[in-house]
Amino acid sequence: MHDSEKFKEAMKSMPDNSIDDFTKNIVKFLLKFNDEQINTVSFVFWLVYVAELKLDEFRIHAWEVAEKDSSEDIIDRAKQMLTDKINLDRSVINNPRYFSEKIKFFEGVIGKNDFVEILYILRDLRNDISHLRIDNLKYKELSLYTREAKENLIIDFVESARNCNASKSDFRQFI
Repeated sequence: MHDSEKFKEAMKSMPDNSIDDFTKNIVKFLLKFNDEQINTVSFVFWLVYVAELKLDEFRIHAWEVAEKDSSEDIIDRAKQMLTDKINLDRSVINNPRYFSEKIKFFEGVIGKNDFVEILYILRDLRNDISHLRIDNLKYKELSLYTREAKENLIIDFVESARNCNASKSDFRQFI
């Protein structure tokens, strides 16, 4: 029996109770993931999702404030200064598409800090998952399969975001 036939048979045998179970069973069947792996991958992806939302909100707010309070010439100089500082194309400054670009934008405006470090850790965890390296996911030397590691990561994410400010930024006059 080919994999596609096995898959069809497995789908027929799945209970028809919920889409959540269906999705989880698909992942278990196709990837042979256990519940611990599924939960950890989900945890990382949802935390990255929240981080990307926050980075998008920051970028949009920063440009809105700058455009409201500054001339086009000053905005243009700020964008050029940022482009030069973080070594990204000007179009990326206006609309970063990738998580790494969003982190670079944030770091370029705010500077290096604990929140930026957490963002890079999240990027690396997400990349490890995306590139099939899920067996050794760690945070602060703890397996990310443990509740303690997940709690530490979430607490550090929230605390570092809360303590993040633009007071030392080269761009503080614009934001």
